Amino acid sequence: MVGQFEFVTHAAPSIYCLDTNGGPAWNFYRFYRILGSIGAGGMGEVYKGYDAKLERHVALKTLPGNFAHSPERLARLKREAKTLAALNHPNIVTIYDVGQAGDVTYIVMEFLEGMTLRQILSRERLPITKVLHLASQVADGLAKVHAACIFHRDLKPENLMLTKDGLVKILDFGLAKQGIVSNEVSETVTATGSVGLQGTVGYMSPEQASGQDVDYRADQFSFGCILYEMVSGRRAFSRGTAVETLSAIINEDPPAISHQELPQGLSWIIQRCLSKNREDRYESTKSLASDLQRLRDHVNFSAQKAVHASLNKRRQRVVSLLAAVLTLLLPLLVWLNVGGIRNAVFGPTASKRIPSLAVLPLDIFQRIVRKIFLRTA
Repeated sequence: MVGQFEFVTHAAPSIYCLDTNGGPAWNFYRFYRILGSIGAGGMGEVYKGYDAKLERHVALKTLPGNFAHSPERLARLKREAKTLAALNHPNIVTIYDVGQAGDVTYIVMEFLEGMTLRQILSRERLPITKVLHLASQVADGLAKVHAACIFHRDLKPENLMLTKDGLVKILDFGLAKQGIVSNEVSETVTATGSVGLQGTVGYMSPEQASGQDVDYRADQFSFGCILYEMVSGRRAFSRGTAVETLSAIINEDPPAISHQELPQGLSWIIQRCLSKNREDRYESTKSLASDLQRLRDHVNFSAQKAVHASLNKRRQRVVSLLAAVLTLLLPLLVWLNVGGIRNAVFGPTASKRIPSLAVLPLDIFQRIVRKIFLRTA
């Protein structure tokens, strides 16, 4: 059993067959109809499908053809299904089903419409308010992952999806690892048993880059790299070769972010996440998420105050302008008796030419116009 799911081999047609060109020719399988490819990578191939039973679109993930019979890759795919089954959070992709047809193991997940963070960053420079809106969601979902003693180990912009509903979803738990509580006094949760470097160069933590055991704070470092890139528009660690990049992660600090509007609190959060020594990072990812949420709310409140102040200034300028215009026009309107205003003010006998005209002070008209303006507004 995997969570509430069980890996079984169904007596049904294979989930795919080979076409004349040697590629996968997808067809009906059980309740799922394959509609097309979404993407492919070293960890698996993802296809858009249709669930005929529940009448909804889904995403199906399988192993690449050359790894379909690899025991290690099969175990990793089943571990990913088990990991997703243990997590239930609006910022984490949801698993629907898992199974095996013939020699093909597959995972059925929710189909997400939107763009990855990588696609978004390649198109635009994000304002600070949007950075905090997205980052706080990622941190909240990551805190849920870590609370279950699971480490993602491959957090990067390509594995973060912004849906059309404005939700950020953490994707691809192919490298996720269940933590083991050590016997140390600090009770740090670490993932052991890994062979070689696992992760994406440029977003690995120093302990990943040097082949050490990792814990939840490795994900915090990867998150710090993402946050740095969202704010600065460039990668925190990017060199000519993978070896040089890994060396920079271990030994160098990223270039300072020169952004006049960058909140001091956000700069401090990024620096803490990117600490070389994991002991200097956050004791819990929940604390990281809380810091980001507080900063997000503070920045949003300040932005709203600035908008209200700007509107008040505009309103005052409009009132002053109307008062000045009426102050100049009112004597002329009275003199011309437009609409009978002179008769209404001075009486019908005032039609004779008068030797002088009294003009009330400007502030009286401003107060009158302001009252009229506020009532109508």
